Amino acid sequence: MMVLAIGCLFALVRRQWVTASVLGAAATATRAIALALVVAAAYGAWEAWRERREWVPALVPLAISSGFGMAVAYQGWLTGTPRAWWIIEERGWGQRVDFGYRFISMWIHPHELTQAKPIVRTVALLLVMGSLALLFKVRVPRILTWYTVGIAIQFLLSSTVGPRPRDRRWSARLSGCDHRRGR
Repeated sequence: MMVLAIGCLFALVRRQWVTASVLGAAATATRAIALALVVAAAYGAWEAWRERREWVPALVPLAISSGFGMAVAYQGWLTGTPRAWWIIEERGWGQRVDFGYRFISMWIHPHELTQAKPIVRTVALLLVMGSLALLFKVRVPRILTWYTVGIAIQFLLSSTVGPRPRDRRWSARLSGCDHRRGR
């Protein structure tokens, strides 16, 4: 995923829209965290529209997100359950969108302050926010800054973020479906 994401970002910076679309779609097909590329591509499209009134770059975020859509559709087809990807995320890894609840939960439930995880999350959040502030001040291509914003958004909205295996046997076991689908 990282090699594909780096290639996509490089292509976005160089305004090579087709290359960015292909590499980005491949990256999002491998890991959902690569959806941060959509944020970077949306910024690149907005910049291209603002500077030169180009409309073709507006298709790049859609093309990049299509990789994730194809991975979800393929997993649904393998298991026979359209919601297989979401079932696996929740049952297998306890992953869900919690809209930042894990960050504020320790203030709602003070007994959690005695555990390491809430403190580590808070420190991580402060580091992410500080890094974003620095990125907006440093002279790097804005597309890279917006990619980082995309990662930060996923970090804040998800209950956990990390690598997820895509082995179809695991997928079938976790979703309770038969991955062979009639074979």
